[in-house]
Amino acid sequence: MADTPSSNTRLSLEYDRKQAKQLLKALKAGKAEATTRLHRHHPRFERANDPDSQPARLSDAQLVIAREYGFPSWPRWKQHVEMQSLDHRERCDAFLHAVCSNDVAKARTLLELEPSIADADIYCAAAVGNVELVRNALAHNPDVVAIKGGPLSREPILYACHSRLLA
Repeated sequence: MADTPSSNTRLSLEYDRKQAKQLLKALKAGKAEATTRLHRHHPRFERANDPDSQPARLSDAQLVIAREYGFPSWPRWKQHVEMQSLDHRERCDAFLHAVCSNDVAKARTLLELEPSIADADIYCAAAVGNVELVRNALAHNPDVVAIKGGPLSREPILYACHSRLLA
């Protein structure tokens, strides 16, 4: 079973795709260890020798890999790996795009990956409802409310208004 990656682990979707293909090959060959992994991590295959079971597909093997890392699905695992490759500013921008475009799962993934996004700037603070940071920014510069910024070039209040986290 794979371990949950630490923050200093270099993640590779390419490696995990190959692992999923190897797992599928082992499943098709009837390898006991592969079958055990499938039964342990895939809800459709929880019962051994289920007569209604269909043969495993690549997506099933990918789900096993993702669940071994502690993620509920391959897309969530893939998203996590992709976000790891971004620097802080790129994560903040991706967060603001996600939070304003109804991709709450991605926004939450980014916040879990890097909680400091909530304090990164007034735009991110507005999007998460960080009232204290916004209040402090206004105290230092009342004109900050009119400054367009972030990846969508909007005023901070618009990030708050469009944020799906605050709904």
